[in-house]
Amino acid sequence: MINLIPPSAKRGVTYEYWKRVITVWLYLASAALVILTVFLLPTQVVLRSEIQTLTDIVNAGVDRVANYDISATELVEASGLARLLLENQATNTPSELINILTKHAGGTVVLSNFQFTKLTTLGGITLSGVAQSRQTLAQFRDTVTADAHFSAVNLPISNLIKDKDLLFSMEITLATTTP
Repeated sequence: MINLIPPSAKRGVTYEYWKRVITVWLYLASAALVILTVFLLPTQVVLRSEIQTLTDIVNAGVDRVANYDISATELVEASGLARLLLENQATNTPSELINILTKHAGGTVVLSNFQFTKLTTLGGITLSGVAQSRQTLAQFRDTVTADAHFSAVNLPISNLIKDKDLLFSMEITLATTTP
């Protein structure tokens, strides 16, 4: 078969052919991208709104955790203060203990010196004074021992040597719970 097209025209036709093929494929690709963009745009809008909603939920959770931490710290502090108040409520003041001891002493025992050591659980009082007789001192010891505010009374025997006008010193241990 005879080729009537000159070689330069043949190159021009081939160039024009590939130019049109590439142009058509580019138009098809751009059309596909436009269609894809149109179909994916609603999905992008929905995804952005979901991401914003989840971000808001996470921020609210972080705020709740921060509020919980603050509340927990305040609750621990309040619990400690309440425990301190309950411990102090169970402890009598020194003036109350002095009044109780002077009431038990009556007129037969004169109390002259009070020395307190740690007025919380298992605290104590060192007490000194003058008793009219051994019987009044023993009776005072027994009434203090029977009182619910005190758990133990230590009265050394050396305080009972004399018969009258006894100078004494006794150690009283406070009860763990007071009425």
